[in-house]
Amino acid sequence: MSVCKDCGREIDWMQTAEGRYIPVDPEPEFVIEGDGDESFYTEEEGVLTGRRATPEEVQTREAKINTPLGFADCKWNGPSRTALNPSQEVEAAIKRVDAGFSTAEEETAQLTGGDYNRNIRKRAIEAARKREVDKIANPPPSGAGQTPPDPGGQEGGTGNAQ
Repeated sequence: MSVCKDCGREIDWMQTAEGRYIPVDPEPEFVIEGDGDESFYTEEEGVLTGRRATPEEVQTREAKINTPLGFADCKWNGPSRTALNPSQEVEAAIKRVDAGFSTAEEETAQLTGGDYNRNIRKRAIEAARKREVDKIANPPPSGAGQTPPDPGGQEGGTGNAQ
């Protein structure tokens, strides 16, 4: 059993039909094929696209579930292009996506070697965590949320009484 250099998780290695070795999770995953965007690998069928099955689906939808090994969840950036001028390359990528010549997923893979869908999921988690931390680090001032006194009231205000 090997250990991932980036995240420290245990990984196994599986040889593809082309003879390459790829990292895989050591425990099999139940997968719903075609119902997601994660990649999984089986020795019999090669790469499958789908999603991990929930515990309920494992019990109720066995006929539609395979048991392939999933790629290790560790982030792998892969080889990315050398950025001579990162700002211009990002601007160009945005323009290609906006014009429909490319997708955000393709641009993410080319610029960083990353996974766009994983990035979006991760950014949503990070934004939620940041909101939680901001609430703790910057609590509302005492008395916030209370109704301010009515300046036109009877207690020394400058109301419109005539």
